[in-house]
Amino acid sequence: MYNLFVNDLTVLDCAIWDYQRGPIGMSWSVDVEFLGGLDDDGVVFDFSHAKKVAKSVIDNLADHKLITPYNLVNFDMTENNIEYDFISMEDPYPIMYRAPREAFCILKNCSKTGLIAYLEYKILDKIDKDNVYEVRVTLKDESDINNVYSYTHGLKTHYGNCQRLLHGHQSSVRVFVNSKRREDIEKDICDYFYDKHIVYKQNLISDKQEKSIDEFHNRIGIKYKSSQGEFSLKIPKSKVIVFENYETTVECISEYIANWISKNYKDTNSKTIEVHAYEGIGKGSKYILNPRVQKNIDKKLLNG
Repeated sequence: MYNLFVNDLTVLDCAIWDYQRGPIGMSWSVDVEFLGGLDDDGVVFDFSHAKKVAKSVIDNLADHKLITPYNLVNFDMTENNIEYDFISMEDPYPIMYRAPREAFCILKNCSKTGLIAYLEYKILDKIDKDNVYEVRVTLKDESDINNVYSYTHGLKTHYGNCQRLLHGHQSSVRVFVNSKRREDIEKDICDYFYDKHIVYKQNLISDKQEKSIDEFHNRIGIKYKSSQGEFSLKIPKSKVIVFENYETTVECISEYIANWISKNYKDTNSKTIEVHAYEGIGKGSKYILNPRVQKNIDKKLLNG
C-alpha cells in the first residue's frame, strides 16, 4: 500500500454550529492523504491533480459556509432562487438565519468528525482512479500553540465568499506596547471576542423595527443584499460586537483592537500600540496606534 500525502493543502475558514455555543468561527489547515496502489505511470495520483481535486471539493462544499445540521434547515424556492432558513429557537442560543443555499454546508453530523467524513467521501468520489481506494483528511487548528478567539462575520461588499453573513475564523492576535509583547492583553482580547458575531452598524435593522418583531428574545437583527443574494440574521445581542464606523475586515479589526486597548489599559497611555490581528491561519493585518504621530496627522488635517 502506498500513501500519497499533501500537508497544508489549504486553509478552511467557516462557521460550525454548536448547540451550546451557537455558530463557532473556525480555521483549519488541511492535510490530505491518498491511499492506494500504483497506476501504469508508477504513481498513486499525480500531485498536481491530487491537490486540485481536493482543494476544489473543500472550497466548494465547506469553505466560508455555515456547517449546520440538516434538521434545523428549511428551504423555500422563489423565482428559481433557493433560499435556506436556519432556525434554532432553543436556549441558550436562539437564532434565525436566512441565506442562499451556497452559504450552507448541511450535514447529518455537523461536528468536526462529521465534516471530515463528509470531505473524505466527496474527495474520493471525485477521483476517477481505480487504484485510489481511500482518502484521509486531517483538520488542524492553532489552539494548542496560540491564544485564539473564534468569531463570525460577513462582508456585504466583498467580491468573494466573505460576503456570506455567517462564516467565521479562529484567529490569534499579537500585541506589542512600545515594542514589548503583552500576552496578558492578548488573552483578554481572546476572551472579549470569544464566539462573538462582529457586525458593521450600517447593516443593522433599526431599533424600532427590531423591538416590534423580536423584543422577547432580546436579539439583534442584521440584513443586507450582496452579489450572492440576500442575507439576514437574528442573533442574541449579548453575542454581538458592533463596529460603529467601519466594516468588519481584518484591517478594521486590528484598528478596533488597538483603540480598545488604548481605552481599557491605562498603562498604554501615550505609548505605541502595535496589533497583529490574524484572519484565520497565516494571514492578517497589522495596525500601529502611535499617539504622537496621530496628533501630528490631526494637526495637518485641521490646518489644511
